[in-house]
Amino acid sequence: AHSGKEFGTSLPEEMIKYNAAQEEPLPTHDQYDDGNFEWAYNPPSPPPPKSKSSLGMGTMFSMFTLYRFGKDTVTSPDGSIVLDPAYVIAQLRNMEPWRLGLMGMSLYRVVSALSSLF
Repeated sequence: AHSGKEFGTSLPEEMIKYNAAQEEPLPTHDQYDDGNFEWAYNPPSPPPPKSKSSLGMGTMFSMFTLYRFGKDTVTSPDGSIVLDPAYVIAQLRNMEPWRLGLMGMSLYRVVSALSSLF
């Protein structure tokens, strides 16, 4: 383009001679029968029906997490159970935020599973 020559004139002769794009014409739409694709249609299977019970393994793990959380909250370091509200609130305030978040998600899962039963 800079020397004023036409595009492609600087290519070697054998490259122009064996260029597949110049030898083969592009196929036209009339060459293929696009009218009947009924044989290729494979509809997806319908989704499985929702189970009536939401008490699966995930809900059971959430219940176990709530049990462990409650046990750790009301158990003193010497192993005795303390049901004093001041002690329970102090335990909750000293608990890590990620444990509180995990407890909240587990509680949500269990409550939503139990509410679907009624």
